[in-house]
Amino acid sequence: MRDHLDLKDLHMEGDGLLETTLKWTKLGELERRVTELIASSVAQQRQSNSKLNSFISGLEESKENLKLELSATLNEIGVDSNSASMVTVESASVCACQGLVSQ
Repeated sequence: MRDHLDLKDLHMEGDGLLETTLKWTKLGELERRVTELIASSVAQQRQSNSKLNSFISGLEESKENLKLELSATLNEIGVDSNSASMVTVESASVCACQGLVSQ
């Protein structure tokens, strides 16, 4: 056991303390950056979810509007749109198939 520290030992202990302090400072900085990246990622996910939900809602609204328009068009041409009939789409034209009832 030593009774005293000489200047060389004191300098080395100071360097070790400085090195440890720098490592903890770097670690704290890295932790802060990771936390910021995670927060940013969560915000981006929420924004993407919001946009996706809005898009899906718009698709549902468009689907309902198309159903109403199709029903109105079928009624205009004298087809009962409430029957259990089939309507198919072939090469971009709509044709009435088996069992459509005229009004």
